[in-house]
Order: sequence, then C-alpha cells, then structure tokens
Amino acid sequence: MIRVGFRWLERGLCRHPEIATFSGGSLCAVDFPAMVGVIDHPTRGILLFDTGYDPAFINATETFPERFYRWTTPVKIDAQQAWSAWLATHGIEDSAIVGTIISHFHGDHVSGMSHLAQRPVYCARVGLSELRRPGRFGRVRQGLLPALVPQAADSNARFFEDAPAVSLPSGFAPSAKVVTSWVMVA
Repeated sequence: MIRVGFRWLERGLCRHPEIATFSGGSLCAVDFPAMVGVIDHPTRGILLFDTGYDPAFINATETFPERFYRWTTPVKIDAQQAWSAWLATHGIEDSAIVGTIISHFHGDHVSGMSHLAQRPVYCARVGLSELRRPGRFGRVRQGLLPALVPQAADSNARFFEDAPAVSLPSGFAPSAKVVTSWVMVA
C-alpha cells in the first residue's frame, strides 16, 4: 500500500460576520482562515488542494467593481503568506508541486494560481466557465475574480467531469456508486 501524506495549512484569512456562514451565528466579524490542502505522494509529487489567499488578491481587487469583493471580505495576507515565503515556511519545494485541485473559484481558493497555472489544474468545467463568462458585476457578486486565474490555466485544465468512473468498495455503499479518478496521474 502507498502512503500519501496530507496536511491542512493556512494561507491568509478574511473577516466577515459569522452569520454569513453559520446559521444562528453572530453579527460580529470573525476570522475565516483560507486553507490549502497539501497532498504529498511519495513518487508523484505534491498536489495542492486550493491555493489560499495571495497578494494577487489585493491587485485583483484594486479596480471597481472588483473592489466590492475586498470591501465585503477584508483579507489579511502577511509577508509570510507570500508564495516563496509560505513554501519555505512549510518545507515545500515549488518544483515538487505537480498540480492543483480547485474546489471552486472563489478568491480564497484560487488567489495563488498565478504561481501554478503552467501545471495541471483539476477543476469542474462549469466552475471555470463561470469564471470566464462576461459580466464583471455578476462575477463579483458570485465571488469570482478572473484576474486570479491566468488564461494558461485553461489549457492546463483537467475537468472532473472527464475523469473515468471507478467503482467504490462495498464499504462505501449505498452513499456513492462511483468516483472519478485520475487526479494523481498528472
């Protein structure tokens, strides 16, 4: 059996009222850390699950209407979360990263894509399509900032919908019959 390592690491945070994410939550602003999953395969390399916040978020929200995103979701990114410093702090070699899995395209999940767009990007086709559609106001209302995901990522995208189906072991029944699998094929 191959042992694959996994750890959650924080990369930046935002503040907004707790009630925005928790039913019955407080109106007081609380910190919501952006998390990056680091999947460490012993022979294939490192795959990131999302990218967390990056200084690119600040640049992408300088202009109107994207500035609304920053106003409604104040982000904190300190010097230790800059790409090279963050990697060094956590002992990750940039060259060991073989690709990125994007859960969805909100800023806290894709702000670091400028560092990874030349590598395979595993994502949902509909998510990337929504990010690329016209209408800046509509995209900002959905928390989408196309400037955070370079066009190069489109040609390196591997869509979840295109992955081959694999039957799950009976222990997973009846909740799911198949999963898609090729993420680590990179």
